[in-house]
Amino acid sequence: HDIIPDNPEKIKGAILTALASSDMVIISAGSSAGTRDYTRKVIEEMGTVLFHGVAIRPGKSLLCGEIQGKAVIGLPGQPVASLTAFQEVVLELLRHWGFHPPRDPACTALAAEPISSDGGIDEYIPVSIFTLEGEVRILPRPRGQAGQIQGIRSNGILHIPARKEGYAQGSRVQVRIIRETD
Repeated sequence: HDIIPDNPEKIKGAILTALASSDMVIISAGSSAGTRDYTRKVIEEMGTVLFHGVAIRPGKSLLCGEIQGKAVIGLPGQPVASLTAFQEVVLELLRHWGFHPPRDPACTALAAEPISSDGGIDEYIPVSIFTLEGEVRILPRPRGQAGQIQGIRSNGILHIPARKEGYAQGSRVQVRIIRETD
């Protein structure tokens, strides 16, 4: 469907159009709490918000609602957060419903340096996967404001569960491969 400006009435119209021909609607952006983030308000007016916010980083502002008996998902607008929320929540929801979207391959690698996390939230860290001296290793990509370009430059994703505060250098970790290495 077309890109819709930050206008609640136009968003409502786009959702109604999408619902007429779809079993699920996914909205990209507008799920945060900014002054022009209308997705939650629109879903509340048209149906029910089931949850808003998940314990993952990036992707915390993910939103899920129901309108006309169909799921309406609001993804975060930041591209890496949107991709993470889609991969970690939406694809798992589809699997739960009996669909079989493909899974990214994974590998075991050594953390080439310490990788920290605040704990208390599932974190998905973009990493570079490489081989050195016959051993598969990973290095975390910088996070924060440079997250989008680092997400593009990475070739793997490391999941740090909420119960952990990261991994020490030399830890063996499971890494999802999102792009083949050179």
